[in-house]
Amino acid sequence: MKIVLPLNLIATLVNLLIITFYISSISSAVIYFLTVTIILVFANRLYSPINQTLLLFNIIVFGAIFFFYYWQVGYGNNFYQGSQSDDYQYDTLWSYPYHFKHGINPDYLENEFILHNSRGYVYFIVLLREFGSYFDGYHTMMPRILNSCFLVIIAILCRRMAISNFNISNRFGNYILIAIALFPVLLFNSVHVFRDTAVTFLLVIIFYLCINLRKGKTFNLVIMLIAINMLFSLRIEIAYLACYLLFFSILLQFYQKKVVVPMIFITTIIGLIAFGPIILSILENWNQINLERTGQLGSKIYSLPIALGVIPRITFLIFTPLPLLTSFYQFYTSISAIMQVFAFPFLFGALLSEKINTPLKFNFLAIFLVVALSSASFRHVTMYLPFGIMLVFMHIYQKEKLFDSQYTLSLLGLGSCFVVGMVVAYLY
Repeated sequence: MKIVLPLNLIATLVNLLIITFYISSISSAVIYFLTVTIILVFANRLYSPINQTLLLFNIIVFGAIFFFYYWQVGYGNNFYQGSQSDDYQYDTLWSYPYHFKHGINPDYLENEFILHNSRGYVYFIVLLREFGSYFDGYHTMMPRILNSCFLVIIAILCRRMAISNFNISNRFGNYILIAIALFPVLLFNSVHVFRDTAVTFLLVIIFYLCINLRKGKTFNLVIMLIAINMLFSLRIEIAYLACYLLFFSILLQFYQKKVVVPMIFITTIIGLIAFGPIILSILENWNQINLERTGQLGSKIYSLPIALGVIPRITFLIFTPLPLLTSFYQFYTSISAIMQVFAFPFLFGALLSEKINTPLKFNFLAIFLVVALSSASFRHVTMYLPFGIMLVFMHIYQKEKLFDSQYTLSLLGLGSCFVVGMVVAYLY
């Protein structure tokens, strides 16, 4: 506490000075003040340690400032890989013309973005442009600071669930808070103008309200429906998945597992049969994208037929982002893969444990499998990682001995599956 408080004051002052005078954005400074206030309110209401939580936010915002200049030095502008991604498109290509022509009128979104799969995030940036116009104009740091805020709130909510709903200690709850806020790939995705952190924020809110449904049914249901409606405008496939997860998570709260689990299995099979052609079309589309962007190893895996490629895709995702030393950002994000591999035995143990909350395991598994079998993007892993991190620490909390024979066997099993998957992919 004695160390954290002065660190917080210094970090807040440094971030504020850089944003206001070096980056020269009053609008971003105002957003920074607003998000600090929001985090303080959430931390206070959900009993998160205020100074530590605010320090985590300041670290993430500093990360946003760092990568803002990192891309400037390497690519000549401030966007991921120099405007070769959604980062630039959301920030400038899509939102600027719309705001210039229509202001914040949402009536033209459907006509302007007929085939766009995230009109909601475009409109979110449009609203920020309007907000910025009341000061010194829009700046790309504004959504980056807000994404940083979303990540910290995700961490606060997960800490609260772990302690109050899943009965782990405050100390382990704090570990979850820190791990989620500073997990390399989560931090990296949150300091860019990507929608993934906002999508994850809504998924975590839905799950948090779901497992606390008994405490406030009407309020929780209303907020969950609003969140799902927002997901439909951010990432429609995940919105449908959220409806599926919410329905069965609610059932798991009120009915015995032996009744609900067969229902989940039967409904999933029926859904896969009924919507099989659509699902296969979506998977094929992602296969074509993955063949181009996942490198030699990934392209081999995603060229496998889905029936043969399930296990290779799952193991490949655990090793994503693949460890690379070709650039700083690739090295930094690939630290996540190393952490995921060594945490896998705890995750696997949590999934098998009868003591760990079934809806939590169900939500993690469903989102993980959807990402593994479709996009396998280092950005999309953001959606399941908070749930996975909770599972890992909950299992560690329950174990008497961490690195036992079960840990070794699980790690060997993962390595064997990865090697066998690679061999199958290269021989096919």
